[in-house]
Amino acid sequence: MNDLTFALRQFRKSPGFTLVAVLTLALGIGANTAIFSVVEGALLRPLPFPHAERLVRIYEALEQDGARSASLNLSDRTTARFREFGREIFEDVAGGTGGVAVVGLNAGSPARTVPAAHITWNFFDVLGFSPAQGRNFTAEEALAGAEDVAIISDDFWRNTLNSRRDVLGNRIVIDGAPRTIVGVMPKAFRHPYRADLWLPLALQPDNPATINNHYLYGVARLRLGFTAAKAEAAVKRMCATINRDDPNPANARGAYIAPLHESFVMDLRPKILVIVGAAVCALLIAAVNFAGLLLARVIDREGEFALRSALGASSARIVRQQLIHAVLLALVGTALGLLIASWITPTLFALSPEGTDATGSAMREFDYAARIDLPVFAFAAGVMALVGLGFGLLPAACASRTDLRAAISGTSRGVTLNRNARRMLGLFVVIELAIAAALLTASVTSTQYFRKLIDEPWGFETKDRVAFNVTVPDQFFPTPAAKQKALEDSLAQLRALPGIKSATVVSPSPMDASWTLMLFNAEGAPAPEPRGVYTAYSRVPVPGYFQSIGEPILQGRDFNASDAADAPLVCIVSRSIAKRFWPNESANAFAGAGSMEAGRGSRSSASLAT
Repeated sequence: MNDLTFALRQFRKSPGFTLVAVLTLALGIGANTAIFSVVEGALLRPLPFPHAERLVRIYEALEQDGARSASLNLSDRTTARFREFGREIFEDVAGGTGGVAVVGLNAGSPARTVPAAHITWNFFDVLGFSPAQGRNFTAEEALAGAEDVAIISDDFWRNTLNSRRDVLGNRIVIDGAPRTIVGVMPKAFRHPYRADLWLPLALQPDNPATINNHYLYGVARLRLGFTAAKAEAAVKRMCATINRDDPNPANARGAYIAPLHESFVMDLRPKILVIVGAAVCALLIAAVNFAGLLLARVIDREGEFALRSALGASSARIVRQQLIHAVLLALVGTALGLLIASWITPTLFALSPEGTDATGSAMREFDYAARIDLPVFAFAAGVMALVGLGFGLLPAACASRTDLRAAISGTSRGVTLNRNARRMLGLFVVIELAIAAALLTASVTSTQYFRKLIDEPWGFETKDRVAFNVTVPDQFFPTPAAKQKALEDSLAQLRALPGIKSATVVSPSPMDASWTLMLFNAEGAPAPEPRGVYTAYSRVPVPGYFQSIGEPILQGRDFNASDAADAPLVCIVSRSIAKRFWPNESANAFAGAGSMEAGRGSRSSASLAT
């Protein structure tokens, strides 16, 4: 207690030194705590599901090794097969797809579009999650002709339905059809696809139009004793058995399986860790400056320490007092740093990709806002201990090894530092500058690398382009001709707007993670085994699409109005396909072995060049 009182008395005696030391630490700890709060929310916080470590994301693999680079979302057929034949591996398998829905509160109310997810009836059961009000879907509600039902988000209930208490059992009009509300999800939950509405999805595993349509986000719960790696190997054996009994080219050859939490952050982690590295460098610079201030203070009080030693103070006590002094400074700096972090964290989070609903990762769907909670406090406490004890130890040790005779002779204010003191202070300044320069270089390098990561090209021109989604629901546009006319009319109106150079549409969106898989064979190329066909990702654009996104056509021509459904079928291939199959000639022949629909519903992506 005497040492603590002595440290507080030193604060009062040297307020200028105390203020500078505290601010030095507060800025470094505050910035790092704010960044850690974002990291904790995006990377470290566990998923809000029971036994979340057994939840996995499933991708269908085109090859038996299950490599991520050759994997796809699940098809109806694969989801049903994995659920049927994988009972020894998975407790259950579910799937879902995202989109938007046109909602009206009743038949005569104004309609608006909201994010929606079509999910298999067991989706929330697999997650182990239940609505805050009401219930999950049942198996009967996913059958054709069943009563139309819906589950809504807490935001939709509060903002659109005014938090009405009798919400369960009420009906709203979704895509032109009335649906009964059977559940309200907990606050801030919007998984998957940031949905405000969840609608039951009936799988069609034997429908030729969907057999190769890989549009489903697949999630499963592993049985006890299985890890993601073991499950992947077991699925590979299961697929080999399925293909032996039913050698269908549409069957999966394997699966890429990742822990569910890992699947959400695997692409985000490198970007955030680069910024963490830069922040740690800044913290170390602050800590080195703090140690330098303490050492300068020790040298300034060298005579005092010499007198105390002469009067019988032990080296251990002097070290203890200096460490307590350093820890108290670190404690006050940490408290002020937490206050600074609480001010800047919301702004930092809002400026980051995680802060926007459009570009944030899937972790945003589970109330993963950055905030100062227990793990963040633990981080700040750890930093305080590191700085107070670790960086306060050297000055404390120096205080305990004072040269009595030299120090006593220099106690007068007019006497300059002795040779040893000058040498120690000069050496420390050089070391501090070297460390600061190295850390600053590392911080700048990390920041530049981060900018390179976030500025990585998309593969098409983005400057002066605006992208948005367009939905043409089946209820309002029941035929392909009606959908096509609606899109053409919309494009015509967009192109007529002032300041618009071009407008185009493509399905699916270039920024959409769901892919359309096309099966094909090239003339003159042998059919590959075991599928018997090649596979390629495909998108369906309108004429002028490549010009609008700034991608030139290297050979041949663009699509035109004469390439209609009743005309000879044509396509445009990538340079990699042309080099692989026709390396020494023009790719003017292409034999399609099959095709597929663009996906459930009719969701396209439009873009404008301004």
